[in-house]
Amino acid sequence: MTAPGPPAAGPRPTSALVPAILLALLPLAKYGVALRSEFVPLTLVTLVAAYGVAIYLYRSTALLAAVDRYWQVVSAAAVGLAAGLVVCHADYRLMMIGETLMIPAAGIVVGRRLRGGDKGLRSFVFGAMVVMIGGIVMFAPTWDRLMIVFEAIGRESAGTFSAGLISLGYHPDAVTDYATQLENVIHTVTRLIPAATLMNLLVQFTVGFLWLLGRDFAAAGSPAALAPFARWKVPFTLTPVLIVAALGRLFGGELVALVADNLLMMLSVFYCVGGLALIAHALRRLRMPLAIRVVFYIALTLTGLLGYLGSVLLGFVDSFADWRKVSRPSIELDKT
Repeated sequence: MTAPGPPAAGPRPTSALVPAILLALLPLAKYGVALRSEFVPLTLVTLVAAYGVAIYLYRSTALLAAVDRYWQVVSAAAVGLAAGLVVCHADYRLMMIGETLMIPAAGIVVGRRLRGGDKGLRSFVFGAMVVMIGGIVMFAPTWDRLMIVFEAIGRESAGTFSAGLISLGYHPDAVTDYATQLENVIHTVTRLIPAATLMNLLVQFTVGFLWLLGRDFAAAGSPAALAPFARWKVPFTLTPVLIVAALGRLFGGELVALVADNLLMMLSVFYCVGGLALIAHALRRLRMPLAIRVVFYIALTLTGLLGYLGSVLLGFVDSFADWRKVSRPSIELDKT
């Protein structure tokens, strides 16, 4: 491993004042004001603002760690944690603790690895692991309850849907078929609640990470400089994880199959992004005008699940075919 030291073309020193203040105030705002307020607009505005602040903090804590100036933020996290313990309702205390510690921890891990000369994707993986572990600690105790509630709402919705179709004069057999399809969709969505909650956290981290690389490590000489989107590729090293998840889905028990479903869902998002990057590369090579590319992406969106699965398949095949010659022969994780 490369010894820690300032990156060759890394970010410039930055102030820790604003990130420290925001990190100290985030638990108060999200778990005090938002979750205790009875004024719904205030709750919504505060939660949306907190979501954006978390993205900024992922970027800023990583930036401060990359220039070895993060102890102020660590202190601010301690202050925010203490304040959050005072104002947070007992039901949300574990979430508050997890989020308040997870954001600076993930940022510091990313920043320290970038400072040591790591490539972008490897740094992302380590930071994402921190976020995933934090998300599991935060939400795992609530998943069973959420799934039970969602299933109950689904059954009620299916009953209401059936009654509406009958009142419109649909044949009972058709009503039964439609209601069964709706229940199957709701059941599938319910099983993917763990993946949805974790992906929500991962999206925040990813946006902050891309912001960091695209703005603060944009210099061509930086090892972590963000590659153009058309050069993004899912590393082949994810394939064993995909195989294990698929085998668990086919041959595992109920709990193993549930975990596999959520893992496959999360992997599919990464492969979809890889597929879209491959499509962007192909459209650029074909010299398609911007208007045609926009129309193409709109049409792809309108295909819904079919377009999504097609992009996932493209991203998966390209992960080992490497049609764009993105990966280095020696280290697959070196390119983003």
